[in-house]
Amino acid sequence: MQTRRRHSFVGAGRDASRTASARRPQPGDELEPPPPRVSRPRRPRRRIEGLWWRLLALTLAAAEVAGAGWALRNEALTVRQVTVTGVNHLSQQQIVKATGLTPRTSVLTVDGDSIRRDLARLAWVRTASVQPLLPDRVAISIVEWQPVAVYRSGAAGQLFYLNDQGEVLAPAAAAGPLPVIQGAGATQPKVGSNPLEPRLLSALVRMQTAFPAVYGQPVANFQLDCVGSLTLTTARGVTVYFGRVLTPEEYASLSSKLSALNSIVTADPEVRNPDKVQYINLEDVQQPAVKFKGDRAPATPTPAAGAPRPSPSAAAPTLQVTACR
Repeated sequence: MQTRRRHSFVGAGRDASRTASARRPQPGDELEPPPPRVSRPRRPRRRIEGLWWRLLALTLAAAEVAGAGWALRNEALTVRQVTVTGVNHLSQQQIVKATGLTPRTSVLTVDGDSIRRDLARLAWVRTASVQPLLPDRVAISIVEWQPVAVYRSGAAGQLFYLNDQGEVLAPAAAAGPLPVIQGAGATQPKVGSNPLEPRLLSALVRMQTAFPAVYGQPVANFQLDCVGSLTLTTARGVTVYFGRVLTPEEYASLSSKLSALNSIVTADPEVRNPDKVQYINLEDVQQPAVKFKGDRAPATPTPAAGAPRPSPSAAAPTLQVTACR
């Protein structure tokens, strides 16, 4: 049997260390620069494709502009009908005039926000919504202010409706069931002005409702003088003084003064008799006073002969009502 002869590679072939060292650069050797990269020329096909896309975008933009211009000039898209809902004190003509819409206005150019701002300038308009509807209609919905009282300056002043914010809405022909509030002075308020503070107005409206159950007579009117004092006159001529109402605390005190009046009439029903009562003074809720008709001041006693005469005393205070100029 033959055995294979083992070969040894030691010492045969190349020397690996010498070969590796020969590949490493030695000090002083000059390094050859790498060959320059050759840039590939761009394909002209891509340039042509980009140009076509740009031309297509420009064509579409031009078509869009032309279509928009045609739509704006198209008579089929002009406003031909304006529907208005929710108006009681204003007319449809007043609403349309305030919007500025004309038969030449395109439905596509109707600006709802701008029209709402224009409508809000009308005193009766509380809120408004505007909706353009293709092809030729605009729908407007209005929520109007509701008058809660009428106001006049001076006894002979013109009546004006007030909303719950104390703003003047319009002249009023008659008060009807609304509270009548008479202010001081002779200057007539303008539409949109605020002659009355909203919280005071709210308190007076509540008093108008509650007063008949307390005193048994409806309120004819309220008067405010130039120093802010409030006076109420009933339908049968009884006058009730409430004092100043200039601050929120004084507005709130009207409720307690009405409760004091209820206590007075409960204790003495004669206070409700307009034939006997001249006025009721509730300025000081702790010390209310009632002036009956025909009341006389107590007679001054005549001193006896020889007795010293008493010194004159100060006159009893009387209620002073300030007149406004």
